[in-house]
Amino acid sequence: MRRFRIESQLQCDAVMLAAAASRPNDFLTLGVDLLPGTHAVNREAQADAFAELSALVAGSPGDVTRRAVEMARQLCHAGSAGLSLMRPGGTLHWSVVGGALAAYEGTPTPREASPCGSCLDVKATVLIARPERVFAYLGETRPQIVEDLIVPLFDAAQPLGTFWVVHHDDTARFSAADAHVMQQLALQVSVSLRLTQFRKERRLLMRSHQTSRRALTRELDAERSRRMAFEVSETALQVALADKETSVSEAHHRVKNTLQIVSSLLSLQSRTSRSAEVRLALQQSQARLQILSKAHELLYREADDVREIPMTTLLAEVGEALRQSFIYTGVSLQVSADDISLAPTYAIPMALLVNEIVTNAYKHAFEGRPGAIEVQLLNTPDDGLLLRIADDGIGMQVNGAHGLGMKLIRSFAARLDGKFAFAPPASGTGTVFTLSVGAAAKAALASHH
Repeated sequence: MRRFRIESQLQCDAVMLAAAASRPNDFLTLGVDLLPGTHAVNREAQADAFAELSALVAGSPGDVTRRAVEMARQLCHAGSAGLSLMRPGGTLHWSVVGGALAAYEGTPTPREASPCGSCLDVKATVLIARPERVFAYLGETRPQIVEDLIVPLFDAAQPLGTFWVVHHDDTARFSAADAHVMQQLALQVSVSLRLTQFRKERRLLMRSHQTSRRALTRELDAERSRRMAFEVSETALQVALADKETSVSEAHHRVKNTLQIVSSLLSLQSRTSRSAEVRLALQQSQARLQILSKAHELLYREADDVREIPMTTLLAEVGEALRQSFIYTGVSLQVSADDISLAPTYAIPMALLVNEIVTNAYKHAFEGRPGAIEVQLLNTPDDGLLLRIADDGIGMQVNGAHGLGMKLIRSFAARLDGKFAFAPPASGTGTVFTLSVGAAAKAALASHH
């Protein structure tokens, strides 16, 4: 497909001035001026979508963009949806596209003369009707674009791109409710883009650190050989070692700040949301992010040991955070673990799994009555692992076999290569969750890097 023509800036300015003089809904309408929708708003579907996307932001930010595009298309009843991102040189690319325009994914568009560029110029959500009247090259798209609802994406003052949905049906119209949904999704997309970039920077810093350490080791070996002939000062080598350790400290500090920024954004979004379901989902996502922060702090607390996380310490800190969150419930929480250390790839899913199940028990197992929850991580006689979480509440309280909580539990158990079950205790009331990991899987959990 041939590249889109780029109109001159003078032509673009003239067209935009003419559009501004026309009726508000004839070309460009700000999101705040949109009318209420003609279709009922499905609050439950929106809450589920926001909760799922928040979980992806915390656990797998690289998967957020494509899922967000599909959610936008479904929630706004749109024919197409997409994400246009800025590239070096000032061009925009349709980086992710879903729906009827999916074949155009990867297509470049001009920043200076495009609907997305207009949105970034006004720095606000806009609705553009029949955009081909102003941007003639869009008349070549099939199916044609009837309406284009666009939300800008910014990182501080820097434009990242735009998030958009499109109608191809002459009878369909976007509403103020659609604009609100797009803005909520766009905020999480912006967070995921920032977190993905920070993760890339962290990997580069750590790779640089490892290369430097290997180079330093070679220097030390050479120094030992030279000492057989003469003595030399080791001051320069000690300074070099200190510089390498400083690079690790800098990487740790940047990642810690990144996690704090994302946590603050989720907290802000939960406070400003009008939906109780969305607020709860965002608060749960913030709690999961705190677990990631605790694991990162344990992992990099000692610069020379970045291989494994002690589960006794990690689960103790997760337990303390849960006690503080549910301090007024009258429910006690006991956490214990054998001397077990796991690779970060598995320690984090284990901690998130404990958080999901204990949170569910606090909220649903006691109905306002006092009680107790016990968490144990044990070495088994056959050299495997057993995670056991028991409560003395009213019985099985899992949020449905197909709910987000159960999906997360299944996902974490699969990551740990374990088998899980919910069952009543041998005596008394309540629920017991168990996760069993065999000896071979346990060895992999402790040695994988």
